[in-house]
Amino acid sequence: MLEKSFKYNGEKECQEYDTIKIPFIKVNDEINYDELCGRCIKNSKIYIGQALQTVDFELTNYGGSVISEAAIQTYRSTSILENSRKFIFNTDFLLYIKEYDKQKPYFALKVDNIDILEIDN
Repeated sequence: MLEKSFKYNGEKECQEYDTIKIPFIKVNDEINYDELCGRCIKNSKIYIGQALQTVDFELTNYGGSVISEAAIQTYRSTSILENSRKFIFNTDFLLYIKEYDKQKPYFALKVDNIDILEIDN
């Protein structure tokens, strides 16, 4: 694309009588990178359990905004085999999310309804 831009010899600034039509765009999605899961990071003992990204993108005639977050869940491959522990949440539980250096959580969820769970057997 840069190569084509450098070769273009026409006017590069918008002029008074130019027309531009761009559709409104709205994307709110979660992307799971399944192709990364179940693999070890090269030259390490780090195993990738889950990798995902959320994207909230909007473009209108007033401008645009994007919020994107990514998360990766990793394990040390030796600890999985040698020091394996099991944490099984099969009854009601509370989930708290807090920042590392904060005392109070910024999110709490009481899980007492199996309908919201995605169970992977």
